Amino acid sequence: MSPRIYTIGCMIVLLAGILVLTLGYGPLTRVFVSPPRCEVAGSSADIFRFWKSIGVKGRVAVVFTRRLNGEVVGKEVESSVKYVEAALQQGMVRTVYHVVPDGAWSEVSEKLSRMPGVRPIESGFAILFGAGRVHVLPLSHFTPIQEKALVVVAPAEWTIDEYGVIVNLIKQQRVPADLLAVLRGSDAEVARLCEALAVSR
Repeated sequence: MSPRIYTIGCMIVLLAGILVLTLGYGPLTRVFVSPPRCEVAGSSADIFRFWKSIGVKGRVAVVFTRRLNGEVVGKEVESSVKYVEAALQQGMVRTVYHVVPDGAWSEVSEKLSRMPGVRPIESGFAILFGAGRVHVLPLSHFTPIQEKALVVVAPAEWTIDEYGVIVNLIKQQRVPADLLAVLRGSDAEVARLCEALAVSR
């Protein structure tokens, strides 16, 4: 076989590989929500049901909560459904930004630093879940993202000022959202977030 034919063959194999990766894992596989929606979630399990029923796939999620997979009611974990992990495992989500209140960061970072498989990065920590990744960071280290995201906000876990920052991130499209889930928010808190999403369109 001549070197030229060999080179052409290698190029064809390379291009075929790129095409397969693009079709299987790239932007063409991502399922977005149109028009953008704002939903109220009574529990973390509701959020997973929203995502699953809409059929989202290959997405980025930005989760503004103290706890990644479930909220605590009293002294009990409200839901055994680890919705973020399940969404990562099922390919609904590929990257998660778990943004926690600055006041909780010392406790969160201390816990994460002792966990196996958790890697410190400049903004916080990175956790690998199969083919997906979770970035855990405090609100003050969060930087704008470009891709439309699945956004979850638990209003009760934030100070008034922090909540205002989150609302503005959505309104100014520094967190562009097409599906916003408000976890256990008051009517006023839900209205404020949903209005921010409407303004951002």
